[in-house]
Amino acid sequence: MDADRQYAVASLLFDYVKSPSLRHLRDPHSIHRLARDIVNALDRARSMWKKWGPEREEVVQAAAPCWIPPEDLQAFLNTWPGPPLTKTDIEQRLRAIWEEPHTTYPKDEFKDGCLVLYQAEKALGTEIRAIIGALQEHIEREEERLRREQQEQYHRWREEERLKLERRFLSGADCGWTRIEKSDALYCRRKWCGGMKRFGQRK
Repeated sequence: MDADRQYAVASLLFDYVKSPSLRHLRDPHSIHRLARDIVNALDRARSMWKKWGPEREEVVQAAAPCWIPPEDLQAFLNTWPGPPLTKTDIEQRLRAIWEEPHTTYPKDEFKDGCLVLYQAEKALGTEIRAIIGALQEHIEREEERLRREQQEQYHRWREEERLKLERRFLSGADCGWTRIEKSDALYCRRKWCGGMKRFGQRK
């Protein structure tokens, strides 16, 4: 039992540090997920999931975000020691993993890309455990791409809002603090109650 527990934890750690992304390794969400996986591995003896030994559990945890067809995952996991797993066993174990704290369901925007990559690697004869690793790397790249796109969208929105304020200020309308062209100063225009206008500048 101790050897099984040590193997399960070591497998999780080896899988985690394989990531080429230092950002991923230091990501709090990823660390919480690793801690959860380790706790689950140590508590497996008390688990209600009796068909899931350390090897099967390590694979299904890694496969959970990857959009692998359940029937293919079932066929692969049934090559490992243990009672035969049904498709329902696979689907419900995945569902339980997705609903655990610090875990989310697979992202829909990654589904098509994951399935294309999966089918391509399967056609080449790549074994499923290797495909899972490739899918994890693909998802990490996609998450990084989405983060960059969101940052770029935010910066574009900020610039568009700045330009709107600048045009409003230059038209003579009331305007909150805004930067004009490349000036380091901020300008503001507000109406007085008596109809006068106040013009301000600050560095």
